[in-house]
Amino acid sequence: MRIIFLGGHKGKVNCPVPSNHVDRTADTQVILDLYRKVDLFVTTSHEESFGQTVSEAIASGTPVVAFDNSGPSEIILHKKNGYIASYMDISDLANGIEYSLFSLKLEEQYFHEYIENNFGYMKIAKAYSDLYNDLLN
Repeated sequence: MRIIFLGGHKGKVNCPVPSNHVDRTADTQVILDLYRKVDLFVTTSHEESFGQTVSEAIASGTPVVAFDNSGPSEIILHKKNGYIASYMDISDLANGIEYSLFSLKLEEQYFHEYIENNFGYMKIAKAYSDLYNDLLN
């Protein structure tokens, strides 16, 4: 097992397993390759308005573990494409990591297709159009 830390943290991490750090990048191909190469995406954000990285990981076929804190809770289908841990409960987060790595059945309909159908550009554009039309009437 190897842990990959993404983004801003560049300091030394006290990690009991081999790990690497990957800097932030705007290169979508690099991001997509990372999502596809990892077995699990874990986010420990305390607050998340939408969860762009969560939806990107799931759309790439990678399960996600996150705290129950708004955005990710709206995207993750608990025990289908990831695990929603009780808010700030590290023990439950660990349970989610274990469950997602060893017990989660990866079924395609809960990944790319699910994200496209529920959070894709066409779905969001239609929701805005419907809202606009409702406001006009």
